[in-house]
Amino acid sequence: MNHMNNSRTKRRSLSCRIKEHWSPVILFVNLAAYIGFALIDGPVWCRDSNSYATMDYTREPIYPTFLWLMRKLFGENMMVHGWDLTDRLGGKAPAMEPLYLMAVIVVQSILAAVTVWLLSQLCYEISGKLRFAAATNLVMWGVDLLNRFGAKRGSTYTQSIMTEGFGVSFYILFFLSLFQYLRQRRRMELGNETSWKRYLRLSVLMMVLCASQHKQLTITLIIFAAAAISADLRLLIRYRSFVKKGNQAANQGGQQCCRKKETRKTALSWLCLDAAALLCAGVLIFLIGHIYNLTFHGVWSFHTGSADKIDSTLLYTVTEEDAELFVSNEKAAPDDADNLRKLFLSIEEELAGQQLRYVDAPSGSWVELCSHYADSYDIIGFEVLDPLVDSYVRTNRPDLIPGSMEFAIATDQVCQSLEHVLIRQNPSRLLYLWINNVRKGFVNTVLRVSTVLNWASLVLWISYLSALFLLIQREKHKSGDSFRTSEKNSCNAAEEKRCVDTILLASLVLLGTLVNCVVVGAIIFPQTRYMIYNMGLFYIELILMMGELGRGHLKALKSC
Repeated sequence: MNHMNNSRTKRRSLSCRIKEHWSPVILFVNLAAYIGFALIDGPVWCRDSNSYATMDYTREPIYPTFLWLMRKLFGENMMVHGWDLTDRLGGKAPAMEPLYLMAVIVVQSILAAVTVWLLSQLCYEISGKLRFAAATNLVMWGVDLLNRFGAKRGSTYTQSIMTEGFGVSFYILFFLSLFQYLRQRRRMELGNETSWKRYLRLSVLMMVLCASQHKQLTITLIIFAAAAISADLRLLIRYRSFVKKGNQAANQGGQQCCRKKETRKTALSWLCLDAAALLCAGVLIFLIGHIYNLTFHGVWSFHTGSADKIDSTLLYTVTEEDAELFVSNEKAAPDDADNLRKLFLSIEEELAGQQLRYVDAPSGSWVELCSHYADSYDIIGFEVLDPLVDSYVRTNRPDLIPGSMEFAIATDQVCQSLEHVLIRQNPSRLLYLWINNVRKGFVNTVLRVSTVLNWASLVLWISYLSALFLLIQREKHKSGDSFRTSEKNSCNAAEEKRCVDTILLASLVLLGTLVNCVVVGAIIFPQTRYMIYNMGLFYIELILMMGELGRGHLKALKSC
């Protein structure tokens, strides 16, 4: 008997020691894993890498500035032996790598390791179980390994000289900041002291960093606005419920009136505060972009190259008959409208010749349409639109020097003029393409588009939405019970808090995925590179929700 008691005591002691020291151990393991992969594979120079290294006008300021700073610190010409494991196993001597690029991927890997560690800490804080923290790390490592081996990229994003090296970490840090802001805000509304101001400032900072890192991550502003407005509407709905119940609480008239005024005032205050945060983020993004171009290119301007991305999609769905749109263009002078019409016809003729349009797509499933669009997109932009627009600007603006910032701004203006006209095309093809792009985006967020995996992704999303619905229903039921009973022990309070946090986290993941798919699907093809931001978060939250539902089911069985 004593032997059994001693063994139980030892197990409890070991469990306590693990819980006390798991955090630094997980951080160390993350750092070892991410830095290890960086040193083994070395820096990977991608197709877009040169535009970041040369500080191209079309690029956002953060990543080019980071590369410039690393070149200044480590020198551009200093070389070191790479540790490429593939070369070593093949008996080859690893190639020489620039020292500053090795430093770049080490910094990116450290940031990724710290980000995953913070995410695992949050999951442990919500669930109270180490297994969920461990699952968080395994999921994030799995996503990286999937991109390294499954997608046959030959590297993880943290080893790539591209914006995703920082972008994924920035997005998750924004996500954590927004979650904590909404979480602390809700607790403050319940009368608890919280640090919501710190997380609001962090959310603004991460929005600025995200949008200044990659134009796609401007979605963080949309996500913040949607999440904050939803929280504000929840308070206003509560205010309206107080108004409706006012006549039913005549004996508590003074207290009820006070609660109504306080709730309405709080909701409006939060709404103004959230609007100010978004305005502050927008102003900072504007200033950083302009100061960057003034410093490095001598022109007070934002980055160029955004309009041609939308044009590539608009040109994919046009036909030759859409040239008539330029005749009815009231915003342009007659000569400009005629010149733009000729430019459009030359572009459309080239697209038709290479069968790059919507009408040239093979008839079949939505997957074939999306694949044709993805294959055509870069060709439309880089091989058709850009050369013809450049030629158009050279002809009509001979005073501008090709390659200068002023020339890039002029080409941007021409692309914007095309956009303003082509957006008035028959919307049916554009709408159908957009719907299927959103569909593809949801699939690529969790798996990869294919005949089998499309159905698997549908099962995953149904499971996710069902789990979220069940948790919301359970939380509503428990909230109702808590109002009907005056006694509420600490165990039930902790369970309700855990359920509410899980619902909030799941709702933010769903919102982030929805916004990302809708925005990306309207502008560009939703390849895995653009959908990777929510992949790990989706699986982590699905595991948390299933765990929370399992706990509730076990508790119900024990009470029977």
